[in-house]
Amino acid sequence: MGVGSIRQGREQFTPLPVSGERSTRMKVEIRVFATLRKYLPELGVGEPKILELPEGTTFDALREQLGLPAAEVKVIMRNGVQASPEDLIADGDRIAYIPAVAGG
Repeated sequence: MGVGSIRQGREQFTPLPVSGERSTRMKVEIRVFATLRKYLPELGVGEPKILELPEGTTFDALREQLGLPAAEVKVIMRNGVQASPEDLIADGDRIAYIPAVAGG
């Protein structure tokens, strides 16, 4: 399942629904950490990516759209709580994709 086109940036224009039509777009904030940052090089450390997504988008579909390899994403967080790849994203979610971390 794809998520269609995604617009990014801090300021976005969201068109109003046509008469009788309800809005099906959601605005979310995404952060990637550690080794996943190389897939979104335009972001500074800790800087979020603001996206507009269609309703019905899953965390896994968003991960694919962002170009993050499934094998490298070990934890997905939504609003500070762990989420599953098949969970649906909601308007206003703050999302973080986190890789496995090693060290000592």
